[in-house]
Amino acid sequence: MAKVHVCAVGTSLLRNSLEDESVRKEVEKLGLKDWDRLRFDDDRQNRIRQNFELLKSVLFDFLKRKGKSASAELDSLLSAFEKLGHGKDEVYVLLYSTNTSNAQLAGEVIREYLKEEGIRAELVTVRTISSEETFYEGIEDLFDKVVYRILKFREQGDEVY
Repeated sequence: MAKVHVCAVGTSLLRNSLEDESVRKEVEKLGLKDWDRLRFDDDRQNRIRQNFELLKSVLFDFLKRKGKSASAELDSLLSAFEKLGHGKDEVYVLLYSTNTSNAQLAGEVIREYLKEEGIRAELVTVRTISSEETFYEGIEDLFDKVVYRILKFREQGDEVY
């Protein structure tokens, strides 16, 4: 029986990384100064996608140096594991983010960090709810990829947090 922790991924890691001079320089060089606040339809999302591996590496290095304080998601997850007495070997983390490049980048880096720490983790992507027209598609995608999984975990006897 696993202890499944479900966590939405935002862009706190990107915002916090701007405090680091080496990350900030790299991000500014690419014209992504406010990369944590980009709208889904901002052209700079493409710049993140085009430089995804470079940015992923820069962010991962930052995260390894700073630890859980670099990310609201990691801070919450790791604090919950500690408070609840959940060991790394019994935990499974289901991360979910929107399909924007900046959220995907944050999610990938957090997932990789958890894996390196010996914690099983998965990242699923849900469609961005960006307008009234896409609301139902986005909600349906959220249910298909996250809520359905939660129900399956519970059905298997896993504890879900």
